[in-house]
Amino acid sequence: MRRFLAAISAIALGLLVTSACGYLNGHINWPISQTRKHRCYDIEHCNVPWWIIVLFVGMIFGPSLVYGVVAFFGTGRCWSLTRWCATFAVLALLTICLYLGEHAYRSFT
Repeated sequence: MRRFLAAISAIALGLLVTSACGYLNGHINWPISQTRKHRCYDIEHCNVPWWIIVLFVGMIFGPSLVYGVVAFFGTGRCWSLTRWCATFAVLALLTICLYLGEHAYRSFT
């Protein structure tokens, strides 16, 4: 029961980090690149294949599931507090890079 509670808590933490990255990404004034290709990047207004939608849903919920799996196995192995903090700091940094890196790359190329 303790492992499942830790996994659910970590999934909630992952969703919190994901939503914070989305909020931050929406409020940063990214510079517009002059070499931008004229493609439709909006999933709501463009006709996209089914695998793009699956990729989109996976990108939103994937990091949270990784947080949950790490917490499930970390609780089973009785990690120390230092190990927990270091692991979730690295996971948060990777999540931030996942969400902000693509927009930063597109803005500065």
